[in-house]
Amino acid sequence: MAELAILEQCALHPEGIPDNDLASTIGHIPVGERAIAINSLLSQRKLQIFRDGDVLVYKTVKQDEAVKFKGLASEDLLVYQIIQQSGNTGIWTKELKQKSNLPQTQISKIFKSLEARKLIKAVKHVALQNRKVYMLYELEPSSEITGGAWYTE
Repeated sequence: MAELAILEQCALHPEGIPDNDLASTIGHIPVGERAIAINSLLSQRKLQIFRDGDVLVYKTVKQDEAVKFKGLASEDLLVYQIIQQSGNTGIWTKELKQKSNLPQTQISKIFKSLEARKLIKAVKHVALQNRKVYMLYELEPSSEITGGAWYTE
């Protein structure tokens, strides 16, 4: 009941619905029940939560995106989200370790898992030869990483 009401409201706002707006539109559902429903939707990967300034915003996850992340652990998703935030400049392993607070061995396993699913890719940094940066698979690396049009190996 509560899950359906939340999903309906999120469907009406494809860009995302702020927490206050959601609470006012489904105010007939008790706060505890609403929290349980939101947690359930988050664990089923049907709902995405993010912060816009100081406001929590809820957004439905597209079906094709939900399939892409099916079976991933929460740590895997955390690493994916950190890599996603880095954009086309990518992120170095050490920097990711600091942001995620995960041990190096676990990060290495997560990298292998995400690379096997073609969600992320490793790119060698031109300026720092021994450094690999990770970025989303569908992104084109920035010219500062690849060396631009004039660089060839």
